[in-house]
Amino acid sequence: MTRSSLDEVRDLTRDDLIRRLGRGAVRPGAAEVDLAVAESLLGVTLPAGLVRLLRLSNGLRVGVTEVHDVDRIIARSQEPDVQFRLPSHLVIGVAGAGRSVVMHTNRDAVSEVPDDPWDGGDMHQSAAEPLDLFLRYGGVPLGEREPYASIPGAVAARDRALSAGREAATDLARIDVTRNAGTLAGDAIVSGVAVTGLADRDEARARYERSEGLFLNLSPRCPIPGGDDDYGTLRNEIAARLRPAFVDVATGTSLPGFIDTDGRSIAVDTVTAVLFGYAAEVFAACLAPGVPTPAAAMLAVLGAGHIPLGLDDAGHVVVH
Repeated sequence: MTRSSLDEVRDLTRDDLIRRLGRGAVRPGAAEVDLAVAESLLGVTLPAGLVRLLRLSNGLRVGVTEVHDVDRIIARSQEPDVQFRLPSHLVIGVAGAGRSVVMHTNRDAVSEVPDDPWDGGDMHQSAAEPLDLFLRYGGVPLGEREPYASIPGAVAARDRALSAGREAATDLARIDVTRNAGTLAGDAIVSGVAVTGLADRDEARARYERSEGLFLNLSPRCPIPGGDDDYGTLRNEIAARLRPAFVDVATGTSLPGFIDTDGRSIAVDTVTAVLFGYAAEVFAACLAPGVPTPAAAMLAVLGAGHIPLGLDDAGHVVVH
């Protein structure tokens, strides 16, 4: 769900729920004392998303997907097999034969898991919160949804990221990204990109090593609530399909003597990381405009023939 649709769910009234799902599907809401008793018996604070649904309807079923009422949630969550195989989880419903709907005790996200037998290793997120199961997916379980259904526009965003990544790699292949290494770069090096420069090689190497974690984590997190599984799958697909082109471009950008503490070429590692980060940023930004784009700025610096070494405290790219 987008932020606006999440807000809509959290402002939902009982009358809204009846209008969306029909009066026959919606039951009387759970009393506050029943929710308090459930928390006491289970020894947890119920996730806010679960409480939100139960206050509107104490149990809800659409199609083959059901969220149980409070008493059934207590009983199923206290089963010995559940407590042994799914610690810190509540069994809140079912999603067709042989699959249950569960929630971690401190998260709103809802997941499906096989229940005959229980298999926590085959658990997959199915919605951002319980109401989302019905309002967004109409009670359709994961196995019957369209691929990547948790992320609207996912396929188009993937294809755009693949195209942008290949284009970026082609452009960099025509540029000697180390031609300005060792010179001090000023703010005007790249139009619209503020950079600071390090001319000393030893200082530059030390700066990169301090920033190495940044290059390992250039990919943005999933910007769509409830879409983590599909997002991870698609991001891995993008990386796998672009890897040969990116590795080819990075080869030949090695700067003699400019290696990190593990003996790897800083130039090769940086070019590869920036290209992967840029493709991931394009993917995320297509799904939710406004995603931060540090890799795009670093790609512009590479295009100007300098090696980005990290970001300063103001978010400006540091280059060699």
